[in-house]
Amino acid sequence: MNASIPTSSLIHWIRFSNKIMGSSEYSLGNVFLSYKDGLVLRATDGCLTSWIRLGKSEPFQGEIPLPLKIIRGFLTGEKSLYIDLKFQGDMVELQNGNETLRMKISQPEPRQRMLPYRQVSTLQQREIRSGIDFVTAHQEEGDFLRISTSSDTLLFWGQSHTITTVCSYKVDNTLKMCFSIPYASCRHIVKALEIHNINEKMILGISKEKLSLIHPDFAMEVCGEPQCPGIQEVRKAVISEAYETLSFSAREFSNYVSRAASVTPRDTTISIVRRGKILRFYSSKGSLQYTAQID
Repeated sequence: MNASIPTSSLIHWIRFSNKIMGSSEYSLGNVFLSYKDGLVLRATDGCLTSWIRLGKSEPFQGEIPLPLKIIRGFLTGEKSLYIDLKFQGDMVELQNGNETLRMKISQPEPRQRMLPYRQVSTLQQREIRSGIDFVTAHQEEGDFLRISTSSDTLLFWGQSHTITTVCSYKVDNTLKMCFSIPYASCRHIVKALEIHNINEKMILGISKEKLSLIHPDFAMEVCGEPQCPGIQEVRKAVISEAYETLSFSAREFSNYVSRAASVTPRDTTISIVRRGKILRFYSSKGSLQYTAQID
C-alpha cells in the first residue's frame, strides 16, 4: 500500500485524533489506518470513535495500528508538503524529503465500521459543541450528558450533585429519542470540535447502542444508554409557561459568581436569591462577607 498525504492535513487530523483519545490508555495509544474509498484514520477512547478520510490510497485489507505518540513526534515541526506512507508485510514507513520513519507493527485486524443509524435531526457544529460544553462544564467522572427530543425541540441536559443545566434548540424533522453519554467522552468531543472548528451542518443519528455525529469531514460514534432518567421533569421545566423568567447579562452573572468564589474559602456556599426583578448574590464565612446584585 502506498499513499501521499498533505503534511498540514495529517498534522491537523492527528491533533484531532489526540483529542478524541484524551488521556486514555485504550489500545496502547494507537490510531488505525484502513481503506474505504480512500485512506481512513480511526481513533478511539474506548467509547467515542472517530473516522476521517485522509485522501487517496491503494486498497488494502484490515486496519493498520500506528502508535499516536510516535507519529506526533515525527510530525513535530514538519515543514514538507507531503508525507509518503508505505505499508508492506509487518512494516510501515513514513517519509518526507529528508527523513524516514520505519516501524514494525502487529498484523492488521478487521476494519472497524460504524453501526447503521437512523437520522434524528441536523444541527450546526458550533451549536453541538456549545451545547455539550455548557451542559458538561460542571460535571465530573461518572456523570452523563442526556440528549433527547420533544416535538421540534432538541435538548442537551445534565445533572451533578447540585446543578442541572439545560440547552435547547429548535430543529426540523426530529426523530423521537433519548440517549445518555458518559462525561469523559463528551469532553473529548468538545476538545476535538475545537480543533476542527469549521461550522458545517452535522447529522445526529441514533442506533440501539450508539449516538452518531456526522460532519462533512469526519464521523463520530459514541457509546451510551438509550434512556434519560428525569427527562419528564426537565421537559416540563423547559416548555412550561408557568415559570416567570428574569433576563440578565450572562457575563455579569458569571463575574459575580466567580468573584464570590475567589474571595471566600473553597467550601463556602454562594446563595443566589431573586426578589422581584433583582437578583442578589450572598456568600459569607466567619467574619468575611460578600454581596452583589443585578438590577
